[in-house]
Amino acid sequence: MSKIYEAFKFMKSNHGLQERKFGGMYYKHPQRVMGIVASYKESYMIEALMIAAILHDVIEDTLATYDEVKELFGKIVADIVQELTNDEAEMARLGKAEYLARKIVKMTSYAAVIKLGDRLDNLRDLSSFTPEKMLKKIKETKYILDAFIVKAQPTPTAHELVRDILIRMNEAVVFHNLDFEDFYYNNNQLHLEPLPHNWKYQNENFDRDFEDRVNELEILL
Repeated sequence: MSKIYEAFKFMKSNHGLQERKFGGMYYKHPQRVMGIVASYKESYMIEALMIAAILHDVIEDTLATYDEVKELFGKIVADIVQELTNDEAEMARLGKAEYLARKIVKMTSYAAVIKLGDRLDNLRDLSSFTPEKMLKKIKETKYILDAFIVKAQPTPTAHELVRDILIRMNEAVVFHNLDFEDFYYNNNQLHLEPLPHNWKYQNENFDRDFEDRVNELEILL
């Protein structure tokens, strides 16, 4: 059985019937993050990255432990998942945006790609927010991305993800007529390349079932 499918079953059994705040079963979120990572990232480590993407919340949000993940999926996966796990006490002390900005700057490139994929998928819920909460989420994300671009050394894959996150937020700002004038100025500061013709995130593939997605990637279950 594929290690990726084993990770999917492990994640689903640990998250159980947990639901997302704005509807839908929670396990669909790590599934989509895995799809994002697989679609953006090319690496000899892709299987480990996909597994870490599937498991990125299990230590933080379930009873699963680092040692358990390490035993089942190896040290590399466990270390990435641990790196993606938030320190709730430190987040409360610094504030969420500041904590996440400092955290992503220090991440390895592998963890950063998963974190950006996680943020990109989380923006799917923007249309369910009130305008006030939507603006707060966009400003928080922008603050994190600004820190990442300026202080880290983003890989080309990370740049692609940052660009697509900005595009999704820009769509929300325009469509909902949000009062966020500095968004455009800061966006221009990043000097990101234009959107390529094969932009992947809104492709219908991301709404397919997990089994269909991994079969497309020629992974034997």
